[in-house]
Amino acid sequence: MTDKPTLDPSCLRPETDPDTFDEVWVVHGGSTILPQQHNGLRSFRSVSQLTETLAGRLAHEQMGLRLYAAGSEDFIWKTARIAEQAGLSRDEYSLFKLGPLTRTVMCAHCHTLTRNISMTLITCDGCGATLEVRDHFSRLHGAYLGVQADAETPGILPTVEALT
Repeated sequence: MTDKPTLDPSCLRPETDPDTFDEVWVVHGGSTILPQQHNGLRSFRSVSQLTETLAGRLAHEQMGLRLYAAGSEDFIWKTARIAEQAGLSRDEYSLFKLGPLTRTVMCAHCHTLTRNISMTLITCDGCGATLEVRDHFSRLHGAYLGVQADAETPGILPTVEALT
């Protein structure tokens, strides 16, 4: 499954053959798309429609299912949470990040999530604090930690850099 209109096989591990998948779920976007299936390809209007359907589907699946999710970081971690809530072990699903290097950052002070971050210093969307983006990642929140950038030396900020 992917949050893109098509599944790009180059994002998968070399040993993963998408031709062996029983189904491929994609997000086409747009209000005219109905959740329909044709020759193993199932299209959805939105990520939320796909993930809601996935949650319902996984509640009825049996042992042995393998789930592959490829897409934005928000999408793959939301998929991981749904898979784990349904009882899948980490060995039963694989995640593949696609697209630009951006992060979702959770403010350590107000817990607001700020999305599509590409720099090491940001302004929190919630409390307005200048945050330094850390490499600590929370699978529970699907976000990296952002902490007050000048907490130890008020008024002195670290250099802004692109995330790597």
